[in-house]
Amino acid sequence: MLTASFLTSTVPSAQRRAYWSKVMSAYFGEHSAHCVNEGIFDACLTRYDIAALQMYLISCPPHWIERGEVRRDCHASDYMKLILPLNGAVKITQGGAVIQLGCGDWGLYDSRAPYRVDVDATEILVMLIPRSSLIGFKLDGLQCSPSQHPETRGLNSVLSAVLRSLAQYADELPISVHTSLAETVLGLLASALAAEQASRRGQLHLPAVLRLRVKHFIAAHITDPELSIDSIAHEMRCSKRYLHRIFEEEGKTIDRYIWWYRLERCRDTLQACAGSKRSISDVAFSWGFNSSAHFGRMFKETYGVVPRDYQREVMLSH
Repeated sequence: MLTASFLTSTVPSAQRRAYWSKVMSAYFGEHSAHCVNEGIFDACLTRYDIAALQMYLISCPPHWIERGEVRRDCHASDYMKLILPLNGAVKITQGGAVIQLGCGDWGLYDSRAPYRVDVDATEILVMLIPRSSLIGFKLDGLQCSPSQHPETRGLNSVLSAVLRSLAQYADELPISVHTSLAETVLGLLASALAAEQASRRGQLHLPAVLRLRVKHFIAAHITDPELSIDSIAHEMRCSKRYLHRIFEEEGKTIDRYIWWYRLERCRDTLQACAGSKRSISDVAFSWGFNSSAHFGRMFKETYGVVPRDYQREVMLSH
């Protein structure tokens, strides 16, 4: 969903670089921006919220940005930062390490530590990834897609293709698919990171990878009313006790995660079909609930409003 757009062309030429630094600082923490070439600085930033992910499409002339030490209470400190040039090249420098990204390559770096990004591209995608979604992965230093390991090349290419498709079709994506898309991106990223760590260290970070597999299984079977921790444990070939343990870092049990995931899908669908003839019970049953009364109670408990009133609020807001 498009949430913001900024054009330097809306301010006088002499103020554009300062304006660009202000916009970048508002979304990514305090930055300084420097143009490579003299002349008019024409740039554009468009932000899309895709569930828990924040995606930014940036059109700009060649320039570089720099960031110093960051306060821990800064908004951006809750995120890792992913960047992917849609054309041209990008160089990221952080902690004495340097990575070079070509068109379609992605790089992941810590938004809390000082860094410099040199942009020799006219279009880039930037995505803020919640740190909580990558719990269990030891992200020591810069991470990037270019790799010589056969096990990781395929995953990196698929992730890159998904990100580029998101950039191309961001304006056309219905809100009802946002959470599924975010889960797909996070799952591919986590899988790529796990495979890269395995190729370097000879072993996978098993709890993080299993937790990821559980989430994917839940997403794929969420419409099944019989989905439960028993069926998940059987599929994953492990004990329920172990599943509970690896899920502790999520802040909710697997059962609560399943119900939360169903409620999120129902809420997205109710929003998308507000004003249509589709019944609330049909929406609930389509996402795995087997009781409309139970769905109504859980919806109100979670969102503070009953489903029908939620749809009415959506219609009034439009």
